[in-house]
Amino acid sequence: VRLDSQQVAVTRVWIDRGDYAYLVAPPATGKAGAVETPGISEKARAASIEKSSTPEADEGTAHSEVKATPQPTAASEPWSIRIGNLALADNRVSYGVAGHHPSEGFDPGRIVLDRVDLTVDSLYNRGGEVALQIRQLAFTERCGLTVERTQGRFEMGTEGISLSGLELATPYSLLTADLTAGAGILQMEPTTPLTADLTAEVATRDLKLIAPAAISAPLDNRLLRLQLATTGRIEELEKIGVKLSSPEWLTFSLDGKARHPLDPKRLAASARFQGALRNPAFLLEMLPDTALRRRAALPDRIAWEGSAAAEREVYSL
Repeated sequence: VRLDSQQVAVTRVWIDRGDYAYLVAPPATGKAGAVETPGISEKARAASIEKSSTPEADEGTAHSEVKATPQPTAASEPWSIRIGNLALADNRVSYGVAGHHPSEGFDPGRIVLDRVDLTVDSLYNRGGEVALQIRQLAFTERCGLTVERTQGRFEMGTEGISLSGLELATPYSLLTADLTAGAGILQMEPTTPLTADLTAEVATRDLKLIAPAAISAPLDNRLLRLQLATTGRIEELEKIGVKLSSPEWLTFSLDGKARHPLDPKRLAASARFQGALRNPAFLLEMLPDTALRRRAALPDRIAWEGSAAAEREVYSL
């Protein structure tokens, strides 16, 4: 630790079998007689109001108004923190709502990560600047989803945010991504430039762990391939490309562009798409009525091609 230059340098941090839990209070029900406990920020605000109402506080405020604005000093500059290697071994992390009974699959009201192994190299932080290299992240979530490998580099600074070389792998699925966005991304400034490329091979057996009700028996043990590419600005995406496929039964592609994509009332977008569904007979098994399954019939191949557009809440296909 160097106080003169406000720097902290650590060679290695290692935490073995740590256990971290964070519970939040359930949302207010609005029932009569319910008492809401003020949060820390509300208590602090109340204390601030009470203090400012005293004569001494008013006098201090008036006196401070005639003083010159203090100039930044070395003590007010952000500290620089560098960690050569950060490692967590066999840790456990949990988050949830107090009293919540989790449902089957992934439940945001009760998240539990077991056997968390994390390795980060070259961690740097100075004020709003952050940079780190993820060498490994592995865990098993309460729903049963297991992430075996994660790696990539993250940077955030005055020029924006970038996530490069991200790879996330489960025993059956793989996701890769590269993302860059300008400095205004956190404030969602309309002119912020952005570029994103994502490729995924997702096994439906992983999706079934997350959302069991969404994956019926006919969709078991299938592989979905997705490619997504977009470039432009938040207010105008000049290129949107999507490709979705599954071996032996589905192909789909879309190319388009969009202005004001985050504002449905001003959205102006257009796209062309095409695709085909082969051997779709298995979809009949998803029909709830057994008699309807026997009466219905599907051709060996279904193909489609067309265009879609949106202009200020007016849609056409």
